[in-house]
Formats: sequence, structure tokens, C-alpha cells
Amino acid sequence: MTGASGEFDQVIVASGPRPVNALAEPLAALGIPFTAVGDCTGPRKIQDAVHGGFLAALNCDQHQHGDAA
Repeated sequence: MTGASGEFDQVIVASGPRPVNALAEPLAALGIPFTAVGDCTGPRKIQDAVHGGFLAALNCDQHQHGDAA
């Protein structure tokens, strides 16, 4: 909204169809496990991004409970 001002809890920047994955390298360097999903891996349709997030969540749950190979 143009001209909006005030206090906000979050700001989301939608900057176009290009991957933004600036956190991947620092997380990997620190040994923090993560899974890149959605548009940070490349432009996606919303259903593909949501499905990727769902699969990543399943994978996290499997690793947490020791079910993954």
C-alpha cells in the first residue's frame, strides 16, 4: 500500500522470479541442517512450492525420530 506507515511485525519482500538463497552458504558453513524449498531454489508454481515444503517437513520429522536411512 503506497504511503502506509506504522509498526509491523513482519515485512515480506516479493522481488520477482529469481532465487534468493543467501542463507544457504552461511547455514552450511555453520553445520546447521536445512532444506531449501520453494522459490529459493528457482521460480515455482505455488502448489509446487507448498508440496516442496510439505516434503521437507516430512523429511525433518523422519530425521528427528530416526526413521530416515
